[in-house]
Amino acid sequence: MGDAVPSLHVVPSDAESPATGKSVSRSHLVNRLNYINFQNQSILVALRHVAYDESIFLKARPLPCAGERLDCLWEEVPSLRELLKSYRFDYLLIADGRKYLVVNPEPVTIDDCGFALMLPPACREFQKRSIRRHLSDGVSAQLMQNGVLFDGGLVDYTPVSLRISGTWER
Repeated sequence: MGDAVPSLHVVPSDAESPATGKSVSRSHLVNRLNYINFQNQSILVALRHVAYDESIFLKARPLPCAGERLDCLWEEVPSLRELLKSYRFDYLLIADGRKYLVVNPEPVTIDDCGFALMLPPACREFQKRSIRRHLSDGVSAQLMQNGVLFDGGLVDYTPVSLRISGTWER
Protein backbone atom coordinates (compact mmCIF):
# COMPACT_ATOMS: atom_id res chain seq x y z
CA MET A 1 0.00 0.00 0.00
CA GLY A 2 3.04 2.31 0.33
CA ASP A 3 3.14 3.64 -3.23
CA ALA A 4 -0.59 3.15 -3.79
CA VAL A 5 -1.36 6.27 -1.73
CA PRO A 6 1.09 8.94 -2.95
CA SER A 7 -1.14 11.91 -2.07
CA LEU A 8 -1.05 11.30 1.69
CA HIS A 9 1.18 13.33 3.98
CA VAL A 10 2.20 12.13 7.43
CA VAL A 11 2.32 15.04 9.84
CA PRO A 12 3.59 15.24 13.40
CA SER A 13 0.99 14.99 16.13
CA ASP A 14 2.15 18.21 17.79
CA ALA A 15 0.21 20.45 15.40
CA GLU A 16 -0.82 23.89 16.64
CA SER A 17 -3.10 23.79 19.61
CA PRO A 18 -6.71 24.76 18.90
CA ALA A 19 -6.62 26.79 22.12
CA THR A 20 -4.90 29.65 20.26
CA GLY A 21 -6.16 31.59 17.29
CA LYS A 22 -9.26 33.68 16.74
CA SER A 23 -12.76 32.30 17.33
CA VAL A 24 -14.94 32.23 14.20
CA SER A 25 -18.71 31.68 14.18
CA ARG A 26 -20.52 28.82 12.49
CA SER A 27 -22.16 31.24 10.02
CA HIS A 28 -18.71 32.46 8.89
CA LEU A 29 -17.59 28.82 8.56
CA VAL A 30 -20.69 27.94 6.49
CA ASN A 31 -20.04 30.94 4.21
CA ARG A 32 -16.43 29.82 3.71
CA LEU A 33 -17.51 26.21 2.98
CA ASN A 34 -20.12 27.37 0.46
CA TYR A 35 -17.55 29.59 -1.25
CA ILE A 36 -15.19 26.60 -1.49
CA ASN A 37 -18.02 24.54 -2.98
CA PHE A 38 -18.89 27.30 -5.47
CA GLN A 39 -15.22 27.56 -6.54
CA ASN A 40 -15.03 23.74 -6.92
CA GLN A 41 -12.14 23.62 -4.43
CA SER A 42 -11.40 21.18 -1.64
CA ILE A 43 -10.75 21.09 2.09
CA LEU A 44 -8.33 18.92 4.05
CA VAL A 45 -9.56 16.21 6.40
CA ALA A 46 -7.19 15.08 9.14
CA LEU A 47 -7.47 11.41 10.03
CA ARG A 48 -5.62 9.95 13.02
CA HIS A 49 -4.39 6.35 13.14
CA VAL A 50 -6.23 4.30 15.77
CA ALA A 51 -3.07 2.63 17.14
CA TYR A 52 -0.21 4.99 16.31
CA ASP A 53 0.10 8.70 16.96
CA GLU A 54 0.22 9.83 13.34
CA SER A 55 -2.15 11.79 11.13
CA ILE A 56 -2.79 11.96 7.41
CA PHE A 57 -4.61 14.62 5.39
CA LEU A 58 -7.05 13.70 2.63
CA LYS A 59 -8.83 16.08 0.27
CA ALA A 60 -12.61 16.32 0.22
CA ARG A 61 -15.11 18.49 -1.62
CA PRO A 62 -17.80 20.12 0.54
CA LEU A 63 -21.36 20.06 -0.73
CA PRO A 64 -23.62 23.12 -0.26
CA CYS A 65 -24.17 23.73 3.43
CA ALA A 66 -27.14 25.50 5.04
CA GLY A 67 -26.50 25.17 8.76
CA GLU A 68 -25.26 22.63 11.24
CA ARG A 69 -24.70 19.63 8.96
CA LEU A 70 -21.89 19.41 6.40
CA ASP A 71 -21.75 16.70 3.73
CA CYS A 72 -18.54 16.12 1.76
CA LEU A 73 -17.35 13.81 -0.99
CA TRP A 74 -13.83 12.37 -0.96
CA GLU A 75 -11.54 13.25 -3.80
CA GLU A 76 -10.16 10.13 -5.44
CA VAL A 77 -7.84 8.33 -3.01
CA PRO A 78 -6.51 4.84 -3.77
CA SER A 79 -7.22 2.26 -1.04
CA LEU A 80 -9.56 4.61 0.83
CA ARG A 81 -11.66 1.75 2.19
CA GLU A 82 -8.54 0.18 3.75
CA LEU A 83 -7.41 3.53 5.19
CA LEU A 84 -10.76 4.10 6.89
CA LYS A 85 -10.32 0.80 8.74
CA SER A 86 -7.13 2.09 10.41
CA TYR A 87 -7.79 5.85 10.68
CA ARG A 88 -10.50 7.85 12.45
CA PHE A 89 -11.73 11.37 11.74
CA ASP A 90 -9.82 14.03 13.72
CA TYR A 91 -10.56 17.55 12.35
CA LEU A 92 -10.99 19.71 9.22
CA LEU A 93 -8.39 22.14 7.90
CA ILE A 94 -9.73 24.87 5.60
CA ALA A 95 -7.06 27.10 4.05
CA ASP A 96 -7.45 30.21 1.89
CA GLY A 97 -3.79 31.04 1.22
CA ARG A 98 -3.20 33.38 4.15
CA LYS A 99 -5.39 32.05 6.94
CA TYR A 100 -6.76 28.68 7.84
CA LEU A 101 -9.63 27.38 9.92
CA VAL A 102 -9.33 24.39 12.23
CA VAL A 103 -12.76 22.81 12.74
CA ASN A 104 -13.57 20.07 15.27
CA PRO A 105 -17.00 18.79 14.16
CA GLU A 106 -18.82 15.67 15.31
CA PRO A 107 -18.75 12.89 12.68
CA VAL A 108 -22.18 11.54 11.73
CA THR A 109 -21.23 9.07 8.99
CA ILE A 110 -17.99 8.24 7.18
CA ASP A 111 -17.60 5.80 4.32
CA ASP A 112 -15.52 5.41 1.16
CA CYS A 113 -17.80 7.80 -0.82
CA GLY A 114 -17.93 10.69 1.62
CA PHE A 115 -18.88 11.79 5.09
CA ALA A 116 -21.34 13.89 7.08
CA LEU A 117 -20.45 16.07 10.06
CA MET A 118 -22.24 18.26 12.59
CA LEU A 119 -20.49 21.63 12.63
CA PRO A 120 -19.59 23.17 15.99
CA PRO A 121 -20.95 26.59 17.05
CA ALA A 122 -17.45 28.06 16.55
CA CYS A 123 -14.03 27.12 15.20
CA ARG A 124 -10.52 28.61 15.33
CA GLU A 125 -8.86 30.78 12.67
CA PHE A 126 -5.07 31.06 12.44
CA GLN A 127 -2.81 33.40 10.48
CA LYS A 128 -0.73 31.25 8.17
CA ARG A 129 1.36 33.67 6.12
CA SER A 130 1.70 37.41 5.78
CA ILE A 131 1.79 37.11 1.97
CA ARG A 132 -0.73 35.03 0.05
CA ARG A 133 0.64 32.09 -1.96
CA HIS A 134 -0.77 31.43 -5.42
CA LEU A 135 -0.98 27.85 -6.65
CA SER A 136 0.56 26.92 -9.98
CA ASP A 137 -0.21 24.04 -12.29
CA GLY A 138 1.77 22.77 -15.27
CA VAL A 139 4.71 25.20 -15.07
CA SER A 140 8.07 23.43 -15.43
CA ALA A 141 11.17 24.88 -13.76
CA GLN A 142 14.94 24.38 -13.63
CA LEU A 143 17.20 25.72 -10.90
CA MET A 144 20.97 25.52 -10.80
CA GLN A 145 23.04 25.99 -7.66
CA ASN A 146 26.68 25.03 -7.15
CA GLY A 147 26.73 22.92 -10.32
CA VAL A 148 23.63 20.90 -9.39
CA LEU A 149 20.67 21.06 -11.78
CA PHE A 150 17.21 20.78 -10.25
CA ASP A 151 14.32 19.88 -12.58
CA GLY A 152 10.78 20.19 -11.34
CA GLY A 153 7.55 22.05 -11.42
CA LEU A 154 6.38 25.26 -9.82
CA VAL A 155 4.11 24.42 -6.88
CA ASP A 156 3.23 27.92 -5.70
CA TYR A 157 4.62 31.45 -5.64
CA THR A 158 4.37 34.86 -3.99
CA PRO A 159 5.76 38.25 -5.05
CA VAL A 160 8.90 37.47 -2.99
CA SER A 161 9.33 33.67 -3.19
CA LEU A 162 8.51 30.51 -5.08
CA ARG A 163 8.31 26.82 -4.26
CA ILE A 164 9.40 24.13 -6.69
CA SER A 165 9.04 20.38 -6.29
CA GLY A 166 11.23 17.99 -8.28
CA THR A 167 14.45 16.01 -8.65
CA TRP A 168 18.14 16.84 -9.06
CA GLU A 169 21.00 15.62 -11.23
CA ARG A 170 24.77 16.33 -11.26
